[in-house]
Amino acid sequence: MIMLLLNLIALKGWNVWKPTALFMCSPNVEKLIARLDGINNDLEFSDYLIEKAGVALVPGSAFGSEGHIRISIATSMANLQNALERIKKAILSF
Repeated sequence: MIMLLLNLIALKGWNVWKPTALFMCSPNVEKLIARLDGINNDLEFSDYLIEKAGVALVPGSAFGSEGHIRISIATSMANLQNALERIKKAILSF
């Protein structure tokens, strides 16, 4: 879990804290969204990541947390690291 959080922090624009739930974390991506031309909110950001990175995230606005995304961590570290690498690649290629 610590490596997951460190990897998320390494992505500029992510404000990440230790998950409070057992199966998900909910980083604030407002700063990142502000830097991505044509992406205006967490819903558009989530759509972009599923299209370009093949990673499904849930927009935080669906749960009253606009500007956040929900990431399920109920999988293996290998799957999480793979998803983070794909997200990073999609963001850097934007």
